[in-house]
Amino acid sequence: MRVKEQLRPFTFNREQKMFKIGNVVFGGAPGERPVVLVGSLFFLGDKAVSNHKKGVFDKSKTREKIDFAERIAEGYNLQFAIDLVAYSPKAAEKYVQFVCEVSNAPLFLDGIEEAVRIRMYKISNELGLVSRVIGNAIYVHSGDEELKALKENKIEAAVLMAFDIANPAESLTPNDKLRILNNELLPKAEKAGLRKPLVDVVVLDPASIAMNGPAILKIKSETGLPTGCAPANALGSVSRKKFGVEEAIGIHAGSAAYLQFFASDFIFYGPLKRIKDIAPAVSIIDSYLGYLAKLEGVKIPREHPFYKVLKKVQKAFTGITAWQPIT
Repeated sequence: MRVKEQLRPFTFNREQKMFKIGNVVFGGAPGERPVVLVGSLFFLGDKAVSNHKKGVFDKSKTREKIDFAERIAEGYNLQFAIDLVAYSPKAAEKYVQFVCEVSNAPLFLDGIEEAVRIRMYKISNELGLVSRVIGNAIYVHSGDEELKALKENKIEAAVLMAFDIANPAESLTPNDKLRILNNELLPKAEKAGLRKPLVDVVVLDPASIAMNGPAILKIKSETGLPTGCAPANALGSVSRKKFGVEEAIGIHAGSAAYLQFFASDFIFYGPLKRIKDIAPAVSIIDSYLGYLAKLEGVKIPREHPFYKVLKKVQKAFTGITAWQPIT
């Protein structure tokens, strides 16, 4: 089949950047690389944690969650990263030390306060993890001390939060977010010595996910930087218990899929084990985008959903093999 016209439904004003962080690649044009799914650990409500201030948690249960999420991601050829949420420097140190021992996934260092994040940067440097960690995050109000800590500890990657909490009304539209990124956040990223900035367009409530799709596409088009967001921040109350299994899965998977339609590079989907609810939808969309990319001559990696999911579905259609769910 010879393709004579562009099939991929995305056009960008700037070349799309790709950053390798740990064992995954963030960014690029849709279809080149699968989206990075980011699952969270140690958040308030994580039943494996018995004391958030002291960092007391059940190591066996936590390892089980990590193994499960990694197995699902691998089963669908999806990229995966872990968001470590910490509420104290002491807890942060324990979390980073434990997770880096049981997983090779990139780690988002998600300290609730500046002092917690700074401790996460320092322990990551001490443990030799700087190539696989991501500061989470740099804000409009981030001070020099945190920027200095990022630079001194050789942290190359961090999330830039495209929202100004002091002026929320002027932070909502795609143009607002692009202005904040260019005028406020990129100068801070340069001061911190970042080589691999990621942009988060910031979810405020479920309805804001709608605006975040165009915001992702706008920022990627104008800057080329890997961009995404955390729909889980607004969908925590959408549980199987409250909504029923089918509806809850549909809402979470549909929200992730919506963001993919706007070229999202990473999606924070919530607790680690929720990956089983969204992986099928995310992987088939990545498969279709990968197929379009291949038709245009783009070389996609063998570890791509196209080679595992779309081919499996295609074979089921032709009757060559029976389809089996990935567990």
